[in-house]
Amino acid sequence: MLFTENIKTLKIKLKFIRLVNQPVYSCGFPVTIIEDIKKQLSGIGGAIDESEGLLAVSGIDWKKKSDYSKWCKHVQWFVFIG
Repeated sequence: MLFTENIKTLKIKLKFIRLVNQPVYSCGFPVTIIEDIKKQLSGIGGAIDESEGLLAVSGIDWKKKSDYSKWCKHVQWFVFIG
């Protein structure tokens, strides 16, 4: 949620995963924009830990912080109705 509100607008996908018995939100982006994203995150003080196929970000004071439950409702609407 914080990433899509502050760094890059992405299409969020919603799936219900039976194994964990809850919905899981995910998004993907082309590998060609990863360096741009890393520069943006570093520019706002983020620490980036990179491993194969995963970027983990910490230490960022996000400018925009929406209510998570409202954000989830919007994503569900977007995925199932939009």
